[in-house]
Amino acid sequence: MLDEQDLLNLARNIINNKIWIKLKLFLDNDRKWYINLNNYILEEWIIINEIKVDEPLLDSDEEAKIIEFCLDGLIDKMNINDDDFYKHCDKINWDRLDEILGYYICIL
Repeated sequence: MLDEQDLLNLARNIINNKIWIKLKLFLDNDRKWYINLNNYILEEWIIINEIKVDEPLLDSDEEAKIIEFCLDGLIDKMNINDDDFYKHCDKINWDRLDEILGYYICIL
């Protein structure tokens, strides 16, 4: 079982070395953050959707904590304030983003 700091480090690795590298290509200052994020989610999900990976070596609680840390880190990295996030969070395809994060957890 990994401690919380280990899980946070894994989440940072996923955000900085996997997600952000691709997501920053979708960032357009003329579009709202949720449009940029959804464009990334759609493109990345198409790529990873058909790739078969082994189950993660982590338990479901550890995986959930990494996903939570990833989402927090992503929101921070995109400079999304709390009010704007809660106003528009229903416009994000969270299920597909969870699948993307789950994929990256499996290939760590």
